[in-house]
Amino acid sequence: MRNVILIGAFLGLSASVPILYQASPETFHGLVAPAPDTTPAVVSAPAAKPAAASTAAHQKVSIPADKTGHFRTELRFNGRKVEGLIDTGATLVAMNETTARKIGITVSRNEFKYEVNTANGKARAAVVRIDSIEIGRIRVNGVDAVVMEDKSLHNTLIGMSLLKQLARFEVKGEMLLLEQ
Repeated sequence: MRNVILIGAFLGLSASVPILYQASPETFHGLVAPAPDTTPAVVSAPAAKPAAASTAAHQKVSIPADKTGHFRTELRFNGRKVEGLIDTGATLVAMNETTARKIGITVSRNEFKYEVNTANGKARAAVVRIDSIEIGRIRVNGVDAVVMEDKSLHNTLIGMSLLKQLARFEVKGEMLLLEQ
């Protein structure tokens, strides 16, 4: 039941993310900034994961836009190479079944119990957690994701479940800048 509520909340918020960012990038960055250290240890522990994974402070990565204006890059999911598209309109990292198998995640048929709305219509999805995602020098651990049937998703999408764990991200000209 918790996963159903989680997916519902993510889907509801996903439509508002691009609108919020376009209307007020400063406000958006304030919402995705790490919580201050004054919060109780239990609440602040998840926010500490990305910083603990990095050996040097303030890791930065720049990703150039491709010919179509999208930010595609090579990443590592659980240490294995994956091509991904950075998508601030995606609530979660999303991959198809083939990519999931490639990175060592096995999803059974009965785990595809969530219906999600995509740009291509409704699709079935399974909720998973990726142990680690690396983009250049940036490494984020414990990233929530969905696995969708191969016919429903052709690209791997890097959504807000990873991006919100960064210190900041912004587009400057033809470059996407990520900072941990």
